[in-house]
Amino acid sequence: QCGQARLAANVASEARAAYQRIIDSYGKSAYAAKTRRGIQEIDWAVLINKNGIDSAANTACQQAGATVRGRVANIAKPYVVYVNGGSSYWSTNFPATWQGSDKETNAIVCLGDVQSYLVESCPYTNNHWIERYRSYQTVRLVDAVGRLLVAQGKLYGSSPDECPFSEWFSSYLSTKTYEGDSPDSADLVAWLKKYLPVK
Repeated sequence: QCGQARLAANVASEARAAYQRIIDSYGKSAYAAKTRRGIQEIDWAVLINKNGIDSAANTACQQAGATVRGRVANIAKPYVVYVNGGSSYWSTNFPATWQGSDKETNAIVCLGDVQSYLVESCPYTNNHWIERYRSYQTVRLVDAVGRLLVAQGKLYGSSPDECPFSEWFSSYLSTKTYEGDSPDSADLVAWLKKYLPVK
């Protein structure tokens, strides 16, 4: 409680010292894990205050890595989610319960670049082709305070149009490309709800 009070008052050095005294004196007690979490909360708050949420979120994504080592249960409610990468406006489409101030952020979404994979190649006469591509982005959910990866997956955009029975090709074009839409904020929200339920 002492550490939390000092953190709420924005006295980070005093809060950290208060928590450290508990660890030094009662390192094997039931309070030790909560106390270490308290220190992580201080470090996260300091990082945001010093560098801003954009830089702090980027740091969290880098430090979390690609191996799931954390648990969603460690992220305190209410969840305040920030998107790192992708389109900056996506978080504005989040449910109201996931939105808050920068200092309240406790969950980071780390989005990769939009990529695509070949779904199907359809042959036509005279060595013409239609290639169907679907877009996707890698997504990772990070416990911002602990800087640990808690879930990861891929967001998929819409499927491309099907290959028609016949198709016209110009004399200089042997291959046409059909592409679906890229993933959007609705795809991200649907994925996140599996881990951060909205009541």
